Amino acid sequence: MYFVHLGAGAGDQDQRADFRCGFTEYIKKNYNKNSKVFVVEANPLNIEKLKVCYKNFENIKIYNLAISTKNSDKLTFFYAQEDAPHFQVCSSDINHVRRYYPESKLETFSVKSISINEFFENQLIYEIDYLSIDIEGLDYEVLMSIDFKKYNIKNISIEYLHLTRQQKKNLIN
Repeated sequence: MYFVHLGAGAGDQDQRADFRCGFTEYIKKNYNKNSKVFVVEANPLNIEKLKVCYKNFENIKIYNLAISTKNSDKLTFFYAQEDAPHFQVCSSDINHVRRYYPESKLETFSVKSISINEFFENQLIYEIDYLSIDIEGLDYEVLMSIDFKKYNIKNISIEYLHLTRQQKKNLIN
C-alpha cells in the first residue's frame, strides 16, 4: 500500500494533540512490509519528531518540503510563537494563521516548494491507496490541482473545516 501524508506536523508526537494524529494512526495500523509511506512536512522544527514517530517502520520517506499548486523555489510560512512547540497552524496563508492568532506578532521561515504533481512525479508515485492533505490553508487548491488522469488515488482525506460550501461541492463532484 502507498500512503502519502501532506502536512504531517509532528505525527503522533505532539503533546498538545494528546499524542494523536488520525492519519499517522491509520498508517501504523495498516502498514505492512510492502507499504511505502511518503511523509511531507514544511516546518523544519517537526522533522525530528517525525523521525521518532516512524523509527520502527521501514519504507518511510520524510520530506521537509512545502507542497503548493505551482512550482516555485521557496514558499514563505507564517506562525505564532504561542502555537509552539509544533506550530500546528503554521501556514503560507497569513490570514489562516491570523484567524487563530489575531493579536500575535507572526514570524516567518521559507522552505523549498514544489507542486503536488511534481512531487508525485519525482517520487514515481502513480498509484496511491491513501492520501491525506492537511496543509493549513492550501488544502483545496492543492487537491484541485492534482492531475487525476495521471495519478490513481483511491482514498483521500482532506481537512475541510475552512472550506466554503461551494468548495465542498466541487470536491464531491
